[in-house]
Amino acid sequence: MGLFNKKNADKSCSVCGGELGKKRLGGAVRISDGTICENCAVLLRGDYPLAQQVRIGYATGARVRTDADPLAGFTAKFIRELIEEKYREQEKIREQYQTLYRAVLTVDYVGIASPRIINAGFLRSHALENKVIVRGFVHFGTFSSRDEVLILHGEDRMPSDILDCVRCYTCSDLMNMVNEQIHFSQVEEGENAWLVLNAESGVRIKDKIVKIETERQ
Repeated sequence: MGLFNKKNADKSCSVCGGELGKKRLGGAVRISDGTICENCAVLLRGDYPLAQQVRIGYATGARVRTDADPLAGFTAKFIRELIEEKYREQEKIREQYQTLYRAVLTVDYVGIASPRIINAGFLRSHALENKVIVRGFVHFGTFSSRDEVLILHGEDRMPSDILDCVRCYTCSDLMNMVNEQIHFSQVEEGENAWLVLNAESGVRIKDKIVKIETERQ
């Protein structure tokens, strides 16, 4: 009986109890006392991104890149507490902004794109060069490529639009995101996400990116 219980546990998330499912991009994540599904992991990727490590291969001398996952050292209980706190914050933002905007993301990281043509391709490199890239949590609504948005900083309202957006999972690292050629073109409520904005400055950590009522057709 214990063996069958273990098999069932290996197929379900240690935090939400849902099925682990098939691996898509990042798939399930092994933690210290179980396994969590991609949906639970992606809630925390903004705060606990994958850390890239590069080492030199012993025999060949080639550069080998591996990802160190900070979630792997956490317990299911601790991850559950982190997610509950994330949901409480999400509800506060929803109450404050949902009657005003269709979607809201809180910025937790800001970077400037400098893509390499060899990785990103000529067209993507040219389109993203020197553009602002933000990472943050989508509290409600969805963001898509070509959406018109406002950047909220205190009393300031700066209009922009989204050139690209990617779900933050294996693309937790800025350069991975810039060079990534698999895009979703839409990110949803409850996800950590990267947004490439049609701007070259003016965005700060803790700013809000909000989706306004009109959409570009």
